[in-house]
Amino acid sequence: MTNFAKIGKAICQNDQDIKNLFNINDLSKDQYDDYLRNLNNFLYAYLLIKYNKDLKYTYIDNNKKILSNNKNNNLALAIANSYKDGLFTRIDSNENEIIDQCIKIINDNFASKLTLASLACDIHVSKNYLCRLFKKKTGLSFCSYLNIQRVNHAKDLLDQDKTLDYISYECGFCSLSHFSTNFKRLTGLSPSAYKKQHTKQK
Repeated sequence: MTNFAKIGKAICQNDQDIKNLFNINDLSKDQYDDYLRNLNNFLYAYLLIKYNKDLKYTYIDNNKKILSNNKNNNLALAIANSYKDGLFTRIDSNENEIIDQCIKIINDNFASKLTLASLACDIHVSKNYLCRLFKKKTGLSFCSYLNIQRVNHAKDLLDQDKTLDYISYECGFCSLSHFSTNFKRLTGLSPSAYKKQHTKQK
C-alpha cells in the first residue's frame, strides 16, 4: 500500500516525481475511492500540522472530485498536486507578508538598537530563517538594509548641521567610528566630506 507520508514529504520538497509514489494498480472502484479519500484526509492533516497551512478549500474541492470520480487513475496525482500548488502559493504569500512586516519595523525603528534576533522574535520566526528569507526577497542582508536606512537618515541630519556624535547616536550606530565606516562605504565619502560638499552646493 502507498506510504502517504512519503507523498507528503515529496510535496513539501516540491518533488517532480510524485507520480512514482502511488500504488493504485488492481484496485476496484470502491477501493480506489477509499484510497483517494484517505489520501485527501492525510495530506490535508499533514500540511496543517507540518506548516500550519489550512488548505481546507483544496480539501473540499478534492472531496467533490472524488465523489464524481469514474476511476480516473490520474486523480490521485491531481490531488497531490493540488496540495503542492496550494502549499507553495501560501508559502510565497506568507513570505511576502513577513518581509513587508520586517521592512516596516526596520523603517520605523532603525534608530533603535535593532538586531536580526530581536526582529525575528517580534515576528515569531527563527533568526536563521529570517536571515535567509530577507536576503532571498530583498537581495540585501538585514544589516545592509538597516545601515542603508541609517545612512539615508544621517544625510538629512548632516544637511541640518548636526554634530557627528549626535547623528551617530540619533541614527542608531553603536559608535562614531561605526557610523563613519558605514557612511563612507555606502556614499564614497566620509560624513565630514559629505557635509562639506553639500554645504558648498547650497
